Amino acid sequence: MPLVSAAPQLDPAGVAALAERLQAAVRTAVRVPREVLRDVIVALFAEGHVLIEDYPGVGKTALARALSRSIDSAFARV
Repeated sequence: MPLVSAAPQLDPAGVAALAERLQAAVRTAVRVPREVLRDVIVALFAEGHVLIEDYPGVGKTALARALSRSIDSAFARV
C-alpha cells in the first residue's frame, strides 16, 4: 500500500472556469478588488489559509461569507 496517495488530475480549463464562476458569485454579494478575490480563490484551490486584514467596515466578513456561500460551506467568525 503506498504511503502517499496520487494527486488528482485537474483540467486547467475546468479550474479556470470554476474560478470565473466563483468570482462572479462573490462579486454579486460584495465589491472586492479583482486581485484580492483572485488571491483568495487561489488559496482556496491550494487548500491554504488567508488572513484578511484591513480597516473596519470594508467588507472582510462579507467577502468571507460570500465565498463560503458560493462553495456551499459553513461560515464562522474566529
